[in-house]
Amino acid sequence: MTFGGAYSVLAYVAQQAVHHYGWIKPEQMLDGLGLAETTPCPLIMVTQFVGFMGGLQSPARPRSRMAGIIGGLISTWSTFAPCSLWIFVGAPFIEHLRAIRTSLQILTTITAAVVGVVLNLAVFFTQHALFPKAGPD
Repeated sequence: MTFGGAYSVLAYVAQQAVHHYGWIKPEQMLDGLGLAETTPCPLIMVTQFVGFMGGLQSPARPRSRMAGIIGGLISTWSTFAPCSLWIFVGAPFIEHLRAIRTSLQILTTITAAVVGVVLNLAVFFTQHALFPKAGPD
């Protein structure tokens, strides 16, 4: 659960999938972002791509398209279902929250933090696009 839309989540996905878990390489993450930018809904496309590639390249099992498909389906479901549920449950209360001054200040602070997270994503992709071997893998 995050605030800030797809690009704030993509920074976290890139960090975890590339650096923390090592599911994919930075070049593959760039391919996933490029794929996502050609279609609507980049978050779902990138998480599905990362899930597929992570399943396909899993060291625990031999390379298998079925493992990739299962990884893609699980990542798509776990990205899409909670967000949709949150929208349907929380939507009726949004206008009420906007009327409360404290909640408006909190949302403004979150918006400022999201700008930093999106900037982090831009730095990650710029570093790996311009200097492919310079960053940590």
